Amino acid sequence: MPKWLVRLQGERFDLEDLPSLVCSPEHTVIEEDGSYYLKSSDFDSLGSADEVRDRALTIVKMLNGAMKLHIPGFRGVSEAGVTLIEEDGRRHHYVYLEGSITLRSKVSANATVTGSNGTPRVEPHPPAASNPALVSPRLTRLLLTHFIFLEKTPGAVSTR
Repeated sequence: MPKWLVRLQGERFDLEDLPSLVCSPEHTVIEEDGSYYLKSSDFDSLGSADEVRDRALTIVKMLNGAMKLHIPGFRGVSEAGVTLIEEDGRRHHYVYLEGSITLRSKVSANATVTGSNGTPRVEPHPPAASNPALVSPRLTRLLLTHFIFLEKTPGAVSTR
């Protein structure tokens, strides 16, 4: 019968503790050639790498929570791919690529006003004018109401 393994990634400091702490009949972490893998009886009935990965993400989330309670300073591990080991020992590796980019910036402006005598005066632009919510209490209430609605309503679609 083929076996499924889920490769774990994280800081070696955290990974090396897992094999001795996660060794139940349901979930086990093993080390092979410097890599760490999650084995689970939950994977046995699953038929695809996608299904195994979905189940592993849930297990890893619970594992991280338990380890953070058990070991101060534990930073967590994550899934780094799925491996199928055939009965003849051949391995098939499935890698999932995800990414996100977050950009942040701050912008400020200075207005230059030229006086009647031709001398420029630089006056800072008030920060409230760049944020409409700070200018309008009504807009602020509307935004807060929208946010609270999204947080309290199951299935609400966020436009954030």
